Amino acid sequence: MKKDFVGQYDVDIVVSTQGITNQKVNQLTMVMQQMAPLIEQGVLERSDVIEVFAKLNEYWGHKDISQKIRQRQETLESKEVQNKVKQMAMQLGQQLAQQKLQQLLTSNEFKDMVNKMVAEEKEEDFVEMFRRELVKNHFKNQGNQGNQGGNQ
Repeated sequence: MKKDFVGQYDVDIVVSTQGITNQKVNQLTMVMQQMAPLIEQGVLERSDVIEVFAKLNEYWGHKDISQKIRQRQETLESKEVQNKVKQMAMQLGQQLAQQKLQQLLTSNEFKDMVNKMVAEEKEEDFVEMFRRELVKNHFKNQGNQGNQGGNQ
């Protein structure tokens, strides 16, 4: 217990009757029973159910459990936000990669490279030649970008 005054201690005083508390518990229990279809319809979210459950625990006198439930919900919401941000970043990265590939495939440089490899008809595997050319062009392009950045 925490001392507020010399010789005095904190005390929780409930200013309601047991009947009122029971009535609130019964109402919240009925509300929880009605929540499932509303969640399925998208009217309510999971966090709404958790809040009602935390409130029930308060009425039942389990304030510590109620606090843990709310803290857990805050943690879950934070993780959900982080996951959504990661997912959006991955989607953006995929879109950019697809755009870059499309640019490469439609570029004259790419078409010239393929024509050169076909015309040379070396004994090497065509796929291996193609891979090496892509890698070489990738590093050449990165070098050009680096030089442009340094010249500005």
